[in-house]
Amino acid sequence: MPRGQGSEWQQLSPSKKKKDVGASTMLVFVLAAVFFFLLGTILIVSKMELGTASLSPSLASLAALRGTVSFEAPKVAATATTSAAAATTVHLPVLDNTAASESNGMGQESATAMITRLFQLGLDDPARLVQLLSTEDPFNTNSSSVSTSEGGGGGGFVCPVNVEQRIDYPSIVKKTNAERFRNGDPDAFVFYQHLRKAGGTGFCELAKTNMARGSVPPYYCMPDDRGSLATPPWNEAAYLKSNLLSKNWRIAANEWDAFYEEFFDLQGAVFATTFRHPIDRWYSQYRFEHLEHRDGSSPDAPRMSFIRFYLGQQSWTLGKNYYVNTFEGTADDKSKLPQPKTGDFYWTYHKFRKTPVTLSMFLRSLENVRRFDLVLVTEYLEVSSSLIEKVLGWKAPPKQVLPHEIQAVRSSHKNIPAKELLPPADYKVVAEENVFDLLLFEISKRIFLERLHCSED
Repeated sequence: MPRGQGSEWQQLSPSKKKKDVGASTMLVFVLAAVFFFLLGTILIVSKMELGTASLSPSLASLAALRGTVSFEAPKVAATATTSAAAATTVHLPVLDNTAASESNGMGQESATAMITRLFQLGLDDPARLVQLLSTEDPFNTNSSSVSTSEGGGGGGFVCPVNVEQRIDYPSIVKKTNAERFRNGDPDAFVFYQHLRKAGGTGFCELAKTNMARGSVPPYYCMPDDRGSLATPPWNEAAYLKSNLLSKNWRIAANEWDAFYEEFFDLQGAVFATTFRHPIDRWYSQYRFEHLEHRDGSSPDAPRMSFIRFYLGQQSWTLGKNYYVNTFEGTADDKSKLPQPKTGDFYWTYHKFRKTPVTLSMFLRSLENVRRFDLVLVTEYLEVSSSLIEKVLGWKAPPKQVLPHEIQAVRSSHKNIPAKELLPPADYKVVAEENVFDLLLFEISKRIFLERLHCSED
């Protein structure tokens, strides 16, 4: 009996009772249907808004701006292998979405939105990003799009007419130290971030060819004979500068330690580095250290496979995404620094062992790369001369150099891509684990091409 109807309900005929119950039941069903329809609509709209927010930041208020702006990096949702990206202030060019052309490789998407979207794709589907960077050339940087002439002719890379379509515009490089270096100021010197197996030995030989005798440290341009400029006492700016000045050295290479943002405060420093395809770099390290027996292994001992070498090395030395880690810029706790001439060579990279790459971390690395006076690419060596002369004043061109070749003479100096040497399954593992190095490499290639072909106006 419905509550509150008492004796009146009891006096009704059975047929009347049945009609009233049916009407009440129908009303309940109608109200329930309306409720669940509204609830479903709210959930769908919320999901769409959340999905959009996770892919790219809102650029509506930025589309009309020129040059470099600050924006709050969007937080990337945590997954089983990644944590949410911490918010940070970073600097990236904002491009006019309405003025893009196909020649710059970006279609109608801004650089900020593209980099954010590609990074998110690397989190969600690393295999897809590896494929996209390899086959779709989103930054217009593949070898077939790069002219063999430095003037940009022959259908090579074309600088976007609209400066808002550049990745590296406006420049955030402080050019005064480079000018001092070109003019022979003894207090100005080259700080070379030597990425392992990426052309660093060739750059040092280029320095010896172009600089005055005695102005280059004899051991691979390393004033400490080690290449660890974040390691005491070389991490002290005064100690480094006094050693350079006392010996008339004008270049210092840092190979084994990660790059700290505080290095940018070094008085008179001109910053240079050289990138190489990340997987080719890994294979070169494998060949140099293991196949050619520089790791202390016996020449008669069986050689381990590349993938076994890689898994052992990345787990305790350079880690995954070596390029991103190198330029991330965070200095180590000074209370935990190793004593001089002690500790392992990779101590500055250990902090990245359990730290997944986040968007904010990637953007910091990219910004630090953009602050370098000279960003070279091994694959573009033959078209680098004019850019090197523009920044450093060196006229002799670069050339390929094999380090320590006397220890293991090679029958051929031809560079064969790792993709042609490795089993597809092994290449896939390494590429997907280092997908953000692949992304940073492609962006660095674009930076090189813009600096080579675009005016600064």
